[in-house]
Amino acid sequence: KEDHWGNKTLLLRLGKDEMFGETFACGEDSLSVVTFVAPYGARVLLIPFHRVMHNCANACAFHQKLIENMVKVIAGKNRELMRKVEVVTKRTTREKLLAYLSIQGQLQGSSTVDLPLSRVELAEYLCVDRSAMTRELMKMQQDGLIAYEKNRFKLL
Repeated sequence: KEDHWGNKTLLLRLGKDEMFGETFACGEDSLSVVTFVAPYGARVLLIPFHRVMHNCANACAFHQKLIENMVKVIAGKNRELMRKVEVVTKRTTREKLLAYLSIQGQLQGSSTVDLPLSRVELAEYLCVDRSAMTRELMKMQQDGLIAYEKNRFKLL
């Protein structure tokens, strides 16, 4: 999401073969309020909303599975956005970092986590200044809360 002044916020990072834009395709207002950025060479499959939500004349099982999968994907994105709300509503950069690292630890089932985001992306995701975030990470390490090397973090 980019505001009028060019400030960017990373809402969600998608991996290979993931779906995007379904919220806008399924809603009443199809105008997107966010920008989707894909790497060079990405291929996009556009499926019209009415073709997904209404069974075909054959009422095939494949179509029913497509609808089920679409609902599951939307539910998963909703959970991911709820986790983001949990993180960005923290008041300080330290609280945001600890909340994010804690969630990643829970998702990865470990107190040692590999972050899927670069430092720039992490700052955009947390809605904080990158250099201030880097300083806070160093302070957190000095305070014995975390240990890290590159994108591998250990919650102490």
